[in-house]
Parts: sequence; C-alpha cells; structure tokens
Amino acid sequence: MKKLFLIEDSLSNKITYYHLLFFIAFLPFDLFFSEVILISLSIHTLINLNLKLLKGLIRRDVIIVQAIFILTFISCLYTSDRNAGFSLLSRQLAILIFPIILFVTPLNLQQYRSRLLSAFAIVCALTITYLYFDAIRVIRFNHLPFKAIFSNSFINHNFSLPIRIHATYLSMYCALSLCYLLFVLFHTEKLLNRYLILTGVFILSAGLMQLASKSVIITSLICACIIIPLFLNKRNRLVLTIALTLPIVTGSVVIFNMKSFHERFISDLTSDLKNRNLEFSVSSTRMQRWLLGWELFTDAPVFGHGSGEELQLLRNKYFDKGLYHAFIFRLNAHNQYLSLMIKSGILGLLIYGYILFYGIQSAIRRRDSLFLCFLLFVIIVSLSENLLDVNKGIFFYAFFFSFFLVGKNRPDHTLNQSASGNQKLKIDVFNHETPP
Repeated sequence: MKKLFLIEDSLSNKITYYHLLFFIAFLPFDLFFSEVILISLSIHTLINLNLKLLKGLIRRDVIIVQAIFILTFISCLYTSDRNAGFSLLSRQLAILIFPIILFVTPLNLQQYRSRLLSAFAIVCALTITYLYFDAIRVIRFNHLPFKAIFSNSFINHNFSLPIRIHATYLSMYCALSLCYLLFVLFHTEKLLNRYLILTGVFILSAGLMQLASKSVIITSLICACIIIPLFLNKRNRLVLTIALTLPIVTGSVVIFNMKSFHERFISDLTSDLKNRNLEFSVSSTRMQRWLLGWELFTDAPVFGHGSGEELQLLRNKYFDKGLYHAFIFRLNAHNQYLSLMIKSGILGLLIYGYILFYGIQSAIRRRDSLFLCFLLFVIIVSLSENLLDVNKGIFFYAFFFSFFLVGKNRPDHTLNQSASGNQKLKIDVFNHETPP
C-alpha cells in the first residue's frame, strides 16, 4: 500500500501522479470530487506546460480520443436546442482535456500504470465491501432474513444507491478492475499477494452479481473466458479455466433458482428484446425505445437532428405512442450507437465505429490485453446505455481511453527520465515485471 503513495520522481510529476491517483480513486463517488480533481490537474498541467510539446499535439491518437467531443461540437452548430446541445458538450469536456493532459505531461505513465490500476482495483473492492455492509445493516435494522440481500430490494440500482451511482457504471469500474487482478494473479510469485488478489477477485465478482448489470456481466465472461486466456501460457490458461468453473456454475445456479436474479437476467432481458408493440403501455422496454429512436434516425439519416435533440424528440414519440413511463422519466434511447445516429446521423455512427476499431487495432498491435478488455466493455455497454451522455460514463471513457491509447504511444521526448525512469518497468504492488 505504501508504494501507491510514495514515488521517486520530480515534485511536478509527483503532483501529477497524485492527481491521477485520486481521480480514479473518486470515480465511484460523487461527481463533485472528480470534477474538482480534473480542474486542479488541468491548472497544474498549464502551469508546468512545456510549449515545445504542443507542436506534436496534433496526432492521430489524441484526435481519435477527442473525436466524440468534436462530433458533438459540430452537431451543436445545427441543433434547434442549443441549451441541451451545449450542456452535453460541457459534460464531454473531459474527452477533450484528458488526451491533452496525458500527452503533454512529463510523467512516465507506463512506469506508474500498475500502481494506478492497483489503486483503482482496491477502491472498487472497498466500495463493494462498504455496499454489502450497508445492505446488511439495513437488513438487520428491519429484522429481515439474511437471504433478503438477494431480493430485488438489494440488487442492481438498489445496491448502489448508498453512493448514488448508476449500477451499470459501477459495474464497469469493478469489471475492469477484476480483469486487471486476473492478469496480475498469474504473474505474482508471493503467496500473500496471491491471497490478497484472490480476495479482491471474490469481492468484485460478488459485487458484479449484486449489481446485476447484464451487459457488463456478459462482457466480463467474454474477457475472462476468451481475451485473458489468449495472453496466458498453456499452464496458466488451464488454471484459469478450472478457477472460473466454480463461479460460473454458482452464478448460473443463482440466476436460474433465485426469483429476483431470474427476473433480472432472464425475464427482463426477454421482455426488453422481444416486445415490439408500440401501443399504450404503462412501462416501456428497450426495444420499444430503440424502434422509436430508429424512426427519428430515418427522419434525418445523414447528419442527424443535432446534439441535444434526442431526449425531446423521443419524449414526443413516447407521448404519441402512450409510453408514459418513458415520457415521465425522460428516458433516452439507452443505446449509444442509436443515440449518435439520432444526433449526428450515419456519419456519427461511422466515426464512433472507427474510433472503436482503431482502439482495438492498437490494443492488438501492442498486445495490450487490458486495453482490449476496456474497449470490449465500451462496445457492449454502448448497446444498452448512452455511455457518452452521462458524466460517470464520460469520465470512464475519457480517462481510460486516453490512458491506454495516448499514454502508451507518446514520443520519447514527452517522457520524463526521472531517477527511477530508466529502471525496468515493474508492477510495484504485485512484483510483476510485465504490465498487462
């Protein structure tokens, strides 16, 4: 733990490191903290900016990450709801700022990559632990049986309610941390570290089940069963397969035998994807909202309706079709691809598709397995959520996309050769010599 906070570097680089450390540590909590840290980091970067580095700032990796912000800005120019459009643009400022900060900072991001990811995993595990303790406290206070923790009152959004974060976004944080711990598990030799990592894996896995985000759990299984084994040797691949058997079987038994989980993973999913009836209904399904979103896309297929238009146009559709639940709760399309098609047309979808394709191509070329897992979470969660319209999703996308893509592909002259900068990279917390 001490190694997370004590680093050997210049004062300016230490301040940058602590900003990044606390930014990811506060990601699961109130938005205020993340915004304050980002503002402080931006000011610190400006104060210590080397103007020579700005010459190389116009490069593909930086622009690729920023492309969503640029697309939103262009779409704001022809929207009829400028207030909503520029409100979205202001929320997406992190997508513009983070690639610049992580490109121009002299801090060697690869040297401290493992420490930052370890801190993120620790915070996510502690957050899940706190949520379980809070749930148990409520159960005991109300004299409920312990099995009530697996009821609808304590899963999904009800589980993450004490820290006021959407269950899907907290699930993504935990799932990315889980992937990191699984990678590190097979490259650490100390027995104590292995037990600590396994404890973290257990807590995060339990948290994912309790948060019950279908898209994140599906993606986590793909990462654990397909992507992670690709980067392991045969022996470790076999060990991982055996190790995954128990949690997968246990999870399957829970889903099929406990009413709340069966409804969440089977009944609700079936209803969401099959219900195409657009006549009056008290509640609405994702398929109904997707069909109405598709109608909006076909009205302006090339350039879309402009940023900020999606919600109001959908609400008009909801009211006309009698989908009053979606109308009252101001539900968006719950699909990032469709959302971009409504706002920016087919051009927006193509740009987003190219961003993700470029990221996957870069991750495969560099054999960066964790980057690949991150992209998979973005791709699949984008099918069920407007990931880039919500602050927690925007910060997740902006920081980690910049961290994996820009932070690992900077010219040599941006890297600081500190006292420890010439040493071989190490995962300091877990004593592993090759970062995932």
